[in-house]
Amino acid sequence: MQFPDDMNNNDIRSFLQRKFSQRAVGGQSDALAPAVNTASPTQPTLAERGAQGVSDFLFDKGIISDRYGAQQIGKNV
Repeated sequence: MQFPDDMNNNDIRSFLQRKFSQRAVGGQSDALAPAVNTASPTQPTLAERGAQGVSDFLFDKGIISDRYGAQQIGKNV
């Protein structure tokens, strides 16, 4: 919504309260509607897959003894 520049905050607030309270009384409010499920799987980027490969190699071969350290080196490579 756009309001004139010379409209003060109280006028804007009262306008919005009237507009949205009328929608709620009329049953048109979607405030309590369930949220749309928007979760979707992600695909790792080439850089992320490469970093994970380096990390797995270093950890599996015993070059780095902890997984966190191997992941940090993988990210840096």
